[in-house]
Amino acid sequence: MPPNMVTVTNRGMLTIPAKIRKKLNIEDGNKIFVSEKDGYIILKPIIDFTKEKNKIFDYEEMVDLMKKRESQKEKDIEVENRDPF
Repeated sequence: MPPNMVTVTNRGMLTIPAKIRKKLNIEDGNKIFVSEKDGYIILKPIIDFTKEKNKIFDYEEMVDLMKKRESQKEKDIEVENRDPF
């Protein structure tokens, strides 16, 4: 079976290859947004910027989080506009 081909179980589950999980920083318990567009299944990691609940962020941390969020938005747009083949 090719390296990026996966099998769907009878419960609709699939395994994302480790190489892709590592590249996208997908870890155990992360949420993934699933959608369909033009007959393709789109899996998009949801980045949780609030992993540390009840934490008070200083100015630099907030700026860093905002930059990460903006960077993720740019990546999302790039992925949505990319031809899958």
